Amino acid sequence: QYDEINADLPPLELPSIVSFPHTAKDVVELVKFANKHELPVSVKNSGHSYSGQSSVGNSLLLNMRSYPEYSKKNLFECKDVSEDSHAAGACKLATARGKGAVVRVGGGEGNDNLYRNVGSWNYKLPRDQKYDPFAGAEGMIGAGGGWLLGGGLGMGQERSWGVGVDQVLELEMVLPDGRHVRFGPTEWAEKEGFLYPQTTKVEGLCNANVNHHESLWQWESCEDEPVWEDLWFAVRGGGGGTFGVLLSTYYQLHDLEPYYTIKKNSTAFDALTAICEDTEVDCASLEDSEKSMWADFLIDYLWNPSALASLEDSEKSMWADFLIDYLWNPSALGIEANVSLKCGYSNAAFDFTGNSIFSSNLITCRGDPHDTFVKAW
Repeated sequence: QYDEINADLPPLELPSIVSFPHTAKDVVELVKFANKHELPVSVKNSGHSYSGQSSVGNSLLLNMRSYPEYSKKNLFECKDVSEDSHAAGACKLATARGKGAVVRVGGGEGNDNLYRNVGSWNYKLPRDQKYDPFAGAEGMIGAGGGWLLGGGLGMGQERSWGVGVDQVLELEMVLPDGRHVRFGPTEWAEKEGFLYPQTTKVEGLCNANVNHHESLWQWESCEDEPVWEDLWFAVRGGGGGTFGVLLSTYYQLHDLEPYYTIKKNSTAFDALTAICEDTEVDCASLEDSEKSMWADFLIDYLWNPSALASLEDSEKSMWADFLIDYLWNPSALGIEANVSLKCGYSNAAFDFTGNSIFSSNLITCRGDPHDTFVKAW
């Protein structure tokens, strides 16, 4: 019974107050209220936080799920963006990166919101170009919150697009002192060996007229400017709810390409078993052998390395050899590096043989598999 063990359990880390802000002014007033009453502030998008940062004990919790879903109406093709547009700064950086569009994502949006809204934009009208966001694999994880603030892993696109923080063009936040700010890179330079131009200067503005209506906001220079470069660095990966309340983010978008997934073919083993049975060979141990080969190798490699004469001798699977080459030595298969980089997987285990408890997917790729993956195989 719960009452019998309750005394031995750690205390519940529950907030003192929960609020559901709808506007930037709501957030500003809540942060000021917390400061006045010496309350810690915690911020929750979806609550998908291993460390529990989204629910701090005895705090004022800001649940952002009622905040505006900006991505529904704020996708911009940069060729159509004017200098006085709110998206102008983001588009300038996106264009320097070779990207044609940006999307604004609200601080309460999940990955599912972002995927659905960009997909809706792509297909509700005939388009010359369709776009693809980089976001997480699970729909409820916060594309506009902790997912980004913790770095942001995707579904295998990292090798060609970078991680979540690499997609960010501009941030809008309420700082711990209650100021409403927006900031992002204003100068950058190409640097050999880097995926995107490297930021050399970050600048920001403060909202001098915090109002429920965004049309009345007045962006101007801050009286006591934060160190924008430090804030830009810290927010993109420093963890959720640590440096302020994230209200919106401008992300770059990528040209949409078809996806394909390499999966384990479950019928292949059935076919092998049928052949075995036709030849009256005892096949009872086939399935056990398939499952144990990878585990045996890892056990030896980690705890009994002397049992393996060399790594090359231990490569028991032609399929694993092929994948290793395709991903990290593509020239050995006649594949260009930029094609190889379109394949990847960012789950907890990069599973080459399909025995992972996480998924039957081996890798996910973009492009045409017939002229690339299938041909190389």
